[in-house]
This record gives sequence, C-alpha cells and structure tokens, in this order.
Amino acid sequence: MLISTIEQLQEHVSVSQDLSLKSIQSSIRKAEKRFVAPLIGFPFYENLVSAFKSGQMSDKLESLAEHIRAAAAPLAMWYHSQIGGVTTDDSGMYKHKQTDRWNLSDSEQKKLENAYLSDGLDQLDYLIDFLERNLDDYPEYRDSHARKEETYSLVPSAAVLGSVHKLIYKRVTFDAMREALRFHETGRIQPVMQDYYDNLLGKSEDELDESDKELRTLARRALIYMATARAMLTRTVKLTAAGIEVIVSQYTVTEAENKRIEASAKQYEQSGESELAALVKELNKLAPEGYIPPAARPAPVGDDEPRGFAFF
Repeated sequence: MLISTIEQLQEHVSVSQDLSLKSIQSSIRKAEKRFVAPLIGFPFYENLVSAFKSGQMSDKLESLAEHIRAAAAPLAMWYHSQIGGVTTDDSGMYKHKQTDRWNLSDSEQKKLENAYLSDGLDQLDYLIDFLERNLDDYPEYRDSHARKEETYSLVPSAAVLGSVHKLIYKRVTFDAMREALRFHETGRIQPVMQDYYDNLLGKSEDELDESDKELRTLARRALIYMATARAMLTRTVKLTAAGIEVIVSQYTVTEAENKRIEASAKQYEQSGESELAALVKELNKLAPEGYIPPAARPAPVGDDEPRGFAFF
C-alpha cells in the first residue's frame, strides 16, 4: 500500500483529518490491487511497495508512487463511499445515527461515487501515460512480460484502438478489452493470416510497404470490431453517446436494454466479418510472404478439413 497517512490521502481527495487511516486502508489496498497493479504489472507493484515500506524509494520511484496515489486515492474513496460508516458486530450491520449532520440522499450518494470513480480512472490514464513517456526510467515496467505480450499484437495500444472507436478512459478501457482482442486475434485473425502474421509483426514501421499497411489496417479493423462485440456481450465495456466506456462496477440492465446491447454487438460482429472477408480477398490477391493462397494449398484430408468457429 503506497498511501500510509491521511495527509497523503488529502493531497488528492478532500477528507477530514478525523478520518482514520485504519477505517479506509482496506479500500486503499483494494484500489491499488484491483486497478493499479494489473496496469503496471504485479511484480513491479509489489517491488515498489517493498521499497516504500523499507524507505528505499529513489526520486524516480517516488515520482511514480505519487502518480499512483493520485489514482488510488479517489478509487479508494469510491470503494469507501459505498460502505463508509457501516459497523458490523454480532447484531448485524448498521450505521450510527447522526443527529447533528445531514446524510446524503441516494442520488447525492451516487453522484459522489461516480465523481470519485471518474477521477480515479482519469488518473489511471495519466499514470500509464507517465510510464510510457519515461520507459527508460522504469525498466521493470518496460520489460515486463505482460507489456511485451501486449505490444506484440495487431492492436498494441489504446491509440490504435482509438483509431476505430472513441474511447472514454482510453488506457483503462483498452486494458479491459485485451482479453477480447487476444481471443479473436489468436482465434480468427492469426490463423487466416498464416505465417504472414508473424512476418508482419516482426517488421518495424519503416520496413512496412504499402501492401503491409493495407493488410494491417484490414486486420486491425476486423479484430477491433469482433473484440468490441465480445467485450459488450461479456459486459466488459458499454457503448455510450460519448464513446466506448469500461465497466468497472455492477452493471444491471433491463431486458429492453439487453436487446439493444445484443443488437449493437451483432452489428459489430457483422462489421468484423466483413472486414475479415476483405482481408482474405487482399491476402489472396497480394500473396505476401508467409501466406499461401487457396489455389496453392494442398487439398485438406481428414482432420485437416476446415471447421467452423464459434463467435462467442
């Protein structure tokens, strides 16, 4: 845990000095482990916490820790605002009655929770932007297995995902969609592209010719549309008037809204299939190195016959 005093919390959220650290530390710990650690990598996060506890923080680590606190503080308050003031004992769970204070109404409580959550997610975007701009200062993040796996992909960044969608909380939403992106990249796109997939990803931007760029664009669009459909159906993201937004809390929908979600997902799925068909057409036309067009492939025998693929 990188917030060890109320004063550190007060640097980023407005709380009374009467708030005890003990009452909120479980919310701080949950915020850091749920939101921060997956983004920067659990090993890096745990080493950072160890350095903080032992008083061995360099200036660079302290700078990073301050960015983490800026995100963890409002997210901790988001957790705490939902359970703060609740006492549990043998008689059950209850809140102490206050005679000299006004309690928030349900709508005011929800507005406050949303404000904390929004601030925290914005700060997570700033945190990752800070790390990406200072990679050489944080090699443990730069060289992590999770980041390397992420960058070896047709959609290696929120910026690429944002070329198709407008994203709310860009980096957090991108991270939430990684499962859906990886699912369809390995299940649909990579098999279609054959060995050309690795050849394409192995090239630097300067080594790409115009046909590579054209094929990559088609592959990316097919992948993003398919992944969006999956992420919507698994309630990972939701489509709003402002763009694609990550879902991080309980999300209950009506039957009518559920039908709208399924209809939107179906449209994205169809768009993905259309882009995939265009990709196959161009692959057959251009026949890049590593790709064998159907006319040049041996006839399938037995278990090698093509099989269908379930979308979800």
